[in-house]
Amino acid sequence: MLLVVVMIGGFLRFYNVGDYMFFGTDEGNHAFMVRSIARDGDVQLLGPSIAPGDKAFSLGPFYYYLLVPAYWLTGNDPAAGAFMVALFSFLSVGLMYYIMRIWYGPAAALSSTFLYSVSWLMVYYGRWIWNPNFMSFFILALIICLHYVIKARDGNKQWWLYGAAFFTATATQLHGTALFILPIFLLLFFLYFRPKIRWWQYLIALTIILITYLPWLIYDLRNDFENIRGVFSLVTGGDSEALGWVGVIKLTFNKFYDFYHLSLMQSKIDIVFLITFASAVAVAIYNLINFLKKKTKDISAIVILLWLFVPFVVFFFYRDYTPPHYFCVVFPLSFMLVGGLIHFLSRIKWLRIIALVLPLLLGSVALFHSVTLLSDLHLDGTRSSTYEVTLGEMRQVVDYIIEQEADKRLDFISVPANLLGRGYDYLLDQESFTIVSTDEEFKYLAVYGNDPDIDSLIQNDELVNWQRYGQAIILKIKKHPDTEDVL
Repeated sequence: MLLVVVMIGGFLRFYNVGDYMFFGTDEGNHAFMVRSIARDGDVQLLGPSIAPGDKAFSLGPFYYYLLVPAYWLTGNDPAAGAFMVALFSFLSVGLMYYIMRIWYGPAAALSSTFLYSVSWLMVYYGRWIWNPNFMSFFILALIICLHYVIKARDGNKQWWLYGAAFFTATATQLHGTALFILPIFLLLFFLYFRPKIRWWQYLIALTIILITYLPWLIYDLRNDFENIRGVFSLVTGGDSEALGWVGVIKLTFNKFYDFYHLSLMQSKIDIVFLITFASAVAVAIYNLINFLKKKTKDISAIVILLWLFVPFVVFFFYRDYTPPHYFCVVFPLSFMLVGGLIHFLSRIKWLRIIALVLPLLLGSVALFHSVTLLSDLHLDGTRSSTYEVTLGEMRQVVDYIIEQEADKRLDFISVPANLLGRGYDYLLDQESFTIVSTDEEFKYLAVYGNDPDIDSLIQNDELVNWQRYGQAIILKIKKHPDTEDVL
């Protein structure tokens, strides 16, 4: 059965991963940075930027360097980055089974791994190139290291500590939420367990973190601690101070409710989710009580509840809009909670049928939505998912332009520019095109959607030709000499 689960998880992540990936402005910017390292040997000190305005700061560059081998081997093809994301997402399926088998045994491990491997949200974020999409692998690797920091023999604990230090340093360079959540989580973890580790071993672990962060630190030392100041300004940001304490608690609760619901089911079966998740948390609390009473040596409950509690507190202070990828630090958590619930149910004879049916029910719903997601990405001209345009469709647009413009110069605009602009820029640059805005007889507009308002885009110019590739549309327009470009 484990092999079947792994094969399903692999299929959902690798099927047409390159052509079906999203490649927008963020992804295009990242591709330019990775290519500068892989092709030109440029040293990047900073990673992706986080937050707008005076709260802005940059992450460390680990994400870029993680992608360099794939870009270097494939001539800087962005599809290679999507393959890397899918690979690490696939490997995280194995890590999920490994840690859950240690904590709860093979049956619960298989159930939670099945739910994780078919989850719509995990599949969605496990198929395209973006820095948060690597997070699950590094978080699960960190949890495994922390388990052995406590459970390994005294002579081996330090090696797991060093692994935990590395995975902490890398995870906190993948998204800003990890930068706030993991230090608090780790501080509480080590304060409670106090593993038998010498002070100089902690010093080595800190050195590993500093070395991993060295490029970021060098930049900040040169630039008046620009990023460190940005980190501190972001955590207190937000526009909902007027809500009051009750309003903020309700807002934070709703954020987590929506995320965990999306993570487990991607459906509106509220009562099934609510009962399942509330029961899973109740079982984790029950296990924690037994642990604190020394009735068990299982540390899973305290790790899981810390992992549940700390992000809630952090997001309590972050009041701005919170999209699903902001929860990337806790992506695996809901499946581990359900695994603990299934383990508990399977030990009670008259509840074993629920332990068998529950993962099948949740997994069937999740698998349906994941398969629907992949079906939705075919080049059929319509699309209901949030992948507005796929990389395969964008490549077809670029191929059309190559046929039209042999001199490699063109006036090109993507509308809206902030969605796909830099993605198109990268693909055109890979084909050695020079994008200009004057002295060209024709201009090209790349738009998307089922029924875009083409007339408003053309204005007084003349539409020469247009082509649709799935959701991507390319317009070839002959410029009117007296028309100003207002796009």
